[in-house]
Amino acid sequence: MTDEAAQGPALRPLWSMSGGAVVAATAALGVTDPGPAWARTALTALGASALLAALIGRSRDRSAADVVLWSVAALALVGGRGLDAAVDRLSWESMVSRPGSIIRARVALTGGWTDSKWGLQTRIRTLDAENRGQPVRLSRRGRLEIRGASMALDLPTPGDVIEVLAQPAGDAGQPLLIVSSHRLVRPADTSRLLPRMRNQLALSLIAAAGTNVVKIRVAELAAALALGRRDLIPIERRDRWRRSGFAHLLAVSGLHVGIVGGTVWLLAALLGA
Repeated sequence: MTDEAAQGPALRPLWSMSGGAVVAATAALGVTDPGPAWARTALTALGASALLAALIGRSRDRSAADVVLWSVAALALVGGRGLDAAVDRLSWESMVSRPGSIIRARVALTGGWTDSKWGLQTRIRTLDAENRGQPVRLSRRGRLEIRGASMALDLPTPGDVIEVLAQPAGDAGQPLLIVSSHRLVRPADTSRLLPRMRNQLALSLIAAAGTNVVKIRVAELAAALALGRRDLIPIERRDRWRRSGFAHLLAVSGLHVGIVGGTVWLLAALLGA
């Protein structure tokens, strides 16, 4: 069998899984009633069983059955995950639409403070949350806004873990927790090592620039590109980047991963690898 002739059967599982995953993900987007938890668990178990059967079947050259099994595995696994996401989305939308809804959350700060329309805002990683005494599943990544008169220097720094009483806003994919006053923020006893290290590295970059304006701008850009600290770039410059269409260069993306990977490859090649 030629290479071209062998490609069809070899790619059949990929096409089967891709088709099933697209159908399941599309259907989950419009779900308004995810059903009971046991049904979602059963669906995930069905997907895992179908995936295992498909893997065993491939070694026995059961190509026709494989197509069905791969499709069922993708439909069930992605569908089960999509229904779980729908539960979180519907729960979040219910809290956001309910007047006076308050969330008690423990979050870790992953970014610095930037000015927002009503106060100061930062990026967070949610550790746990509850509403009316019941646990709430939130997206791990989100934003925290503290309103009222407060200075960034008086607020927790990246890496700190804090407890807040906040009003939910935004969407479930990137929730926004709005704290009406800095008095509703309480520091926790723990901290997160990686954000704290990133903050120290970013501050070291700025300090190394001294008082040279050009070096300061380069250090701010380096902190944004290498450490994700876009908040260190003044808002006026960020707005100019956004208006010019180059703001995406400040986000860690495949471009930056490619630069780092290419550098490592070049060094390895020079060392004889």
